Amino acid sequence: MSRRTRKVGSVGRMGPRYGVRIRKQILDVEKLPDTYLCPNCAAESVKRVSAGIWECKKCKHTFASNAYFFSTPKAIHREVTGGHEGDTGGSITKEAGSREA
Repeated sequence: MSRRTRKVGSVGRMGPRYGVRIRKQILDVEKLPDTYLCPNCAAESVKRVSAGIWECKKCKHTFASNAYFFSTPKAIHREVTGGHEGDTGGSITKEAGSREA
């Protein structure tokens, strides 16, 4: 068996074309996981439908996110995990017009 793509992995199919930087970016995208955690039902079943469109195969919920990797806003992530880091339980009130120097 040949060892032609030992260093470059799956982008070895491109040979010397397109430049090193582009091939490394493609390799990074191809190494990303196939499924992600759903912020709606907490199942590991979110897959990419098209650029920026993601769908959970379990609950059929559709999301908009980054083009090549799925990420959720921290507020949604906190809601799903049921916690908030650094939450003291108290409320912070700030009067209108007050400024801190």
